Amino acid sequence: MQPTQRPPAPRSTRRPTAAATTGPVVLRVTATLTSLTLLLVSCAAAEVDVRDRVRRWTRDLPPPAEGAYSPPAPEQAARLARGVGLVRDDRLAEARDVLDDVGYRLEEVEEAGTGQRLVLVEPADGGGAEDAGWGRYVVRPGAPSDLLVEVPHPGADLRTELVGAEVFVEARAAALLVAGAHRDATDGADVAGEPDSAFQAVQQALLAPRGVVLQVHGFDADSHPDRYGDVVVSDGRARTRSSAPSPDSARLAEALSERGFDVCLQHRQDCSRLAGTRNAQGLAARESGASFVHLELARGPRTDARARRSVARAAREALAGGRGPADPGRVGTGEAPASP
Repeated sequence: MQPTQRPPAPRSTRRPTAAATTGPVVLRVTATLTSLTLLLVSCAAAEVDVRDRVRRWTRDLPPPAEGAYSPPAPEQAARLARGVGLVRDDRLAEARDVLDDVGYRLEEVEEAGTGQRLVLVEPADGGGAEDAGWGRYVVRPGAPSDLLVEVPHPGADLRTELVGAEVFVEARAAALLVAGAHRDATDGADVAGEPDSAFQAVQQALLAPRGVVLQVHGFDADSHPDRYGDVVVSDGRARTRSSAPSPDSARLAEALSERGFDVCLQHRQDCSRLAGTRNAQGLAARESGASFVHLELARGPRTDARARRSVARAAREALAGGRGPADPGRVGTGEAPASP
């Protein structure tokens, strides 16, 4: 007797769903997209408030007693300047190679509040440049302005670094140059008087033929005559009987005066003791066909945040806004400043 055979099970007529057939593919694609998203997020430029970064740079400066400054050799200054010039031209790969040789690194960041791309040029950790004190720089590739803002005495001239940062942000300036050592650290550390400094080499690399350099300083009103007021504005030239203010210095003096600051404008008045007539960067800028404006601020305009913003807006209007010729005769009039 043969065993009874069971009939074969009926073949299912249901088709697999789309999810069943594409599930592994969808999962792989989803995983890939997630990985790419995480990669893009990790590569995204950090948002940086330039004022906060400059405040940190200044806070980290060694005290003058430590003597943290070493003058660069000519080839070192030239290499640093070339690297920063490449950053200005947005040739970052080349710039990295050049700057690595002198112990500097680049960091691409996004400017807080505007989203604009900035490049920070800073000493690399352990690269030696930080101890040398050759400065730190912020460059805005493709800037709408040729204005360079300089702070040669961070820390020593109290809060001038914050004034410089405020002007850089407000005026959308091309670059901000901040010295890397206290002016009293060693002989040669006061870069405003040193034509062979890395600071000056970087200025010359960034300088447009008809650009403008604004250099920010601070003075002690108690040590100078009352006639200097809140602010001294100069083009860096010595005063003579026939001399007149440069158009840029006159415009800045007028813009500050309109905001209520008591302004001494070199040439129209005698501000010679604070006019920066021996300033190395001023001489180099003028020899290059650029304009140089030397700005001295009493303590009040430097230490009050509202006053710093008022100074920055005046600088934007006068040096980056193209408002037209100034009337030096108007200097000394105006409403009260934003803050005493």
